Amino acid sequence: MDIIINAKGHVHQEGLKDFYSDDIEKRYSKYPFVKTVKLNIRSFEKGEIEMALIFEMEKGGNLFSKAESSDEAKAFKMAIKKIDTQVEKYKETHYWKHN
Repeated sequence: MDIIINAKGHVHQEGLKDFYSDDIEKRYSKYPFVKTVKLNIRSFEKGEIEMALIFEMEKGGNLFSKAESSDEAKAFKMAIKKIDTQVEKYKETHYWKHN
């Protein structure tokens, strides 16, 4: 799985990339159908942080989630929660075997 972190202008950009890459790898390496994960992090003047996750899937198509919060960790957690539901649905739709 390829992981791309885009956090232009973030003060801790390199450490941030390692932290989020490790977290994403631990969460999603068990899903071989997730081919690429992109995390875009944006800061707004009003103090809000936006986390956007884009998953490129094996059988085509993308999954997307976005969350905003004044707390970076909370925004990440909310975006993860949203994408988890989609990943499970994708798995059930494309890989679940009927008995």
